[in-house]
Amino acid sequence: VADSNKELLEQKVPSVFYPKEEWSSTSKNLRVAGFGPVPPFFEARQTLAGTFDEEWIENRKPMLPLDFDRRFFQSAPADQQCKGFLKGGERLMMSGF
Repeated sequence: VADSNKELLEQKVPSVFYPKEEWSSTSKNLRVAGFGPVPPFFEARQTLAGTFDEEWIENRKPMLPLDFDRRFFQSAPADQQCKGFLKGGERLMMSGF
């Protein structure tokens, strides 16, 4: 909590990036190390959404584009996604909390 914008901007915040990846205000393609969902407007997911152009508007709308990749629906960060499909009964282990 801060009393002013200036005070807020001067506060240190926790890093949510991978430790060995260099961060700067001009860095591009940084991977977020958090456990939250990746928003659909982030480039990592936008590239999977397909082509929404005039051809799509005239011939496919409201269906998904032909080049749509269903991985778009996966909002977990790439390193936290399961390969393939879950079947049920999978074991899960969490540690380090």
